Amino acid sequence: METQRPEVSALAWTLLGIAWKNGRRTTLTSNAALKLCLFVLTDLVIACQEQNISRVIKLTGQPELPRNLLSFVASLSNEIDLKICSRLIPAEQELDAEPVWTSNSDYDHAVFLALGQTLANAAWPGSGSRDLHAPAIKQVLRSLAQCSERDIQVALIQNYVANVLQDYLDRAQARVAVRNAPAAIENEIRKDDCRVIAEFAYKLAISRNPRPAPEELQTGLSTAITRILENKSS
Repeated sequence: METQRPEVSALAWTLLGIAWKNGRRTTLTSNAALKLCLFVLTDLVIACQEQNISRVIKLTGQPELPRNLLSFVASLSNEIDLKICSRLIPAEQELDAEPVWTSNSDYDHAVFLALGQTLANAAWPGSGSRDLHAPAIKQVLRSLAQCSERDIQVALIQNYVANVLQDYLDRAQARVAVRNAPAAIENEIRKDDCRVIAEFAYKLAISRNPRPAPEELQTGLSTAITRILENKSS
C-alpha cells in the first residue's frame, strides 16, 4: 500500500517548490555533504552507545577528543569538508586518467549548519537554559548515546531542509514585504513542516530497508519532496 502523502503549510509548500524547481533537484537531495553527514552522525551515535572512544576520535580526524561541543562540531565538520574536497584516485586500470574532485554544492553550508544544530539540540539543553559554556565532551558523548539512529537521521534532515527553506525565505525578503508576518513563522516551518518532511523521507527509506544507508535516506527525501509537492498541486 502506498505511503500516505502528508501535507505542509502553504508557505512551506511554496518555499519547497521554489527550492525543488531551482534547476538543482539532484544536488538538493543527493549532495556529498548531506551523504557524509548522515553517515558520520549515524556512526557517531553507534560509537557513543558502544563507548568506543577511538571510533569517535577517528571521526573527528584529531589525535584526541576535542574538549567541548563547539570544538567537537568544528572537528567533525572540518573532517567531512576535507573528504568532500579530497581528490578521487583513479582505479588501477585508469592510471592515465586525471584525478577528479568530489563535488561541492550550493547546499553545503545548509548541511554543515544542520550538523551543528542537530548535535547542539542533542547535547545541549533548550535555548532558554543554555549558558556561555558549551557542554564538555563527556556530556556530549553521554547525550548522543541516548539517541537512536533514527533520531539523529531525522533531526539532521529536518534541520537541513529548514535551513534551505529559511535561505529562500530570506532571499524573498518576505519580512520586508510583509511587516506584520508572525514572529514565529520561521520556527514553525522548522519545527512543524520540516519535521513532517523529514519523517516522511525516513518512512519512505525504511519501507525499502529497515536500516537505510545515507543514499537511501537521500532518495527518500527526494521522493518525499516530490509527493508533498504533488499533494497540493493535484
